[in-house]
Amino acid sequence: MSLLLQFVAPDPHAFPSGGNRYNAMLARALAQKGVAIRWCTPDSRDAAAPALWDTLWMTCWRPGRAPQWLVVHHLQWLWPEQPLAREEEVAWLARFDGLVATSPFTAEELRRAGLSRPIAVAPPGVEWERPAGWQPPAWPLRLLWSGNFIPRKGLAEWLEALAPHASGLAAQGHRLTLLGDARTDSAYGQHCLRLVGKLNRAAGRHWVRHAGAVAAARVPDFLAKANLFVSTSRIETWGMAIAEAAAFGLPVWICRGGFAERHIERGAAGRVFDHAEALVDRLVQLDEKAFRRLQSAALGARPDYPTWEAVASVVMRALWGRD
Repeated sequence: MSLLLQFVAPDPHAFPSGGNRYNAMLARALAQKGVAIRWCTPDSRDAAAPALWDTLWMTCWRPGRAPQWLVVHHLQWLWPEQPLAREEEVAWLARFDGLVATSPFTAEELRRAGLSRPIAVAPPGVEWERPAGWQPPAWPLRLLWSGNFIPRKGLAEWLEALAPHASGLAAQGHRLTLLGDARTDSAYGQHCLRLVGKLNRAAGRHWVRHAGAVAAARVPDFLAKANLFVSTSRIETWGMAIAEAAAFGLPVWICRGGFAERHIERGAAGRVFDHAEALVDRLVQLDEKAFRRLQSAALGARPDYPTWEAVASVVMRALWGRD
């Protein structure tokens, strides 16, 4: 018997976000395993068919005659992005028949909150593989940062910490590329772009570049041209960009928060810092010899990340008891 699953979620192509990317990749993997996928809104959902909801539309929940599960991309009590109190958020989560946690960290938070619903732990898969024979650029640094320009990602704080060192870093030939949408939070995004201009003016050259929100298919091109990935997020429930960079073979420098630092425990090569300022302090001290050791470790690392096929299997077992 064929299986049907409704995704009660925004069109994955409507705007760039980690949640939308997760939904799109999971839907594709499920379809490859024979599940018929239908994208719908809360109002167009068929109550008689199983549904997987996105947390963005969690508060539009409606009861159904088939299992209604929720993909928990982000918890507001960890970093408020919507006016939702913890008790209210927990109450909405409890309405669903089950929860798909996109990381072990999220699952721990859900259990700590006392939620008794079934929880399937399904971290994002990793799609990219580095080309055969690929070698990253050698010294100087080709830094890569990726994420929407929102306060949770900590970009402004990092750019501000870089400002006193802009001239020295640029003089050594280091370059920084930023990937991400600067329009998600327009005020914060514009602040970050002004800081980019400040860094370039301070150095007297264009060493920091904002490449914008790029299509997922273009991400490997940026990874291949980089040699150090930086994450400055204040909280990551998983960190898809970190995982993709580490699996590609880049060292990852991570600011502590949520699951982010656990990528090192998963086998990623890199360093963990308490905050952006500490990351900058280490960055300006980094020399070519130390960086080559770090780079060699990253090329030999084999981080423990699932495939999207494995993620789809977890979700199928949760909803239907088989994959």
